[in-house]
Amino acid sequence: MDALSFLRAIAALGATVALIGLAAWAAHRMGLLAQFGATAPRPLRQRRLQVVEAIMLGPRQRLVIVRAGENEHLILLGQRETVIESRSAQAPEPSGADARPAGAP
Repeated sequence: MDALSFLRAIAALGATVALIGLAAWAAHRMGLLAQFGATAPRPLRQRRLQVVEAIMLGPRQRLVIVRAGENEHLILLGQRETVIESRSAQAPEPSGADARPAGAP
């Protein structure tokens, strides 16, 4: 195989890969991949799931606060187990005997 035929083969391979990529991009833009289960990711402003904060507790344990819609979930991720604690995003206001003035012990 001489140099000219080798360069032709490389050029043909590059053109084929470029055409496959162009076809995939066009199918994605026109939404043709949705019928096969491949959907485009939602833009960031429409996402309902958000990691609020994450803290490493140890080499294999992590504490994560995840907001899903209006609810927040406290998730303890470990090597062998996962613990989930749910609560609403708005903390209840203290009232009555629980209310303390600012600066009170």
